[in-house]
Amino acid sequence: MARIHGKTRPSPSGLPSDLVLEELQDLEVAAMLKRAGIWAETDPDIIAEKRKRRREEKRAEKQARREFRNQQKKRDEPSTTNPMDLNTATSKQLQQINHIGPVIAAKIIAARPYQSVQDLLKIPGIGPKTLEAIAPYVKIDSK
Repeated sequence: MARIHGKTRPSPSGLPSDLVLEELQDLEVAAMLKRAGIWAETDPDIIAEKRKRRREEKRAEKQARREFRNQQKKRDEPSTTNPMDLNTATSKQLQQINHIGPVIAAKIIAARPYQSVQDLLKIPGIGPKTLEAIAPYVKIDSK
């Protein structure tokens, strides 16, 4: 009896890994029913309950990771209630704002430091209309 973990490959006889796994599961069930080997000392009901609990824990962990990623994503998204600082924002953060691509983001970073949001008008490619569109999403932190 063996358990397969990780990357699967065909068996030495050429059987696909999913068939080998099914055969192993069949052998495990047969041994369990015959109470052969370790199954003579093991209660299958306890194992089934533990496996069920572990599957539920994995689902809960997966959901928690998904929620954490969503919270991080929302926190990093530009918003008018949480504008980003022009003097510290990364290129990736700046590119999340509409009208700012990699080239404009690089120009914004290269022209630092800024005294006011209006200083963006000095950047080639940012005119009054573009500034009006992006101004609610950026700020200058005075430290």
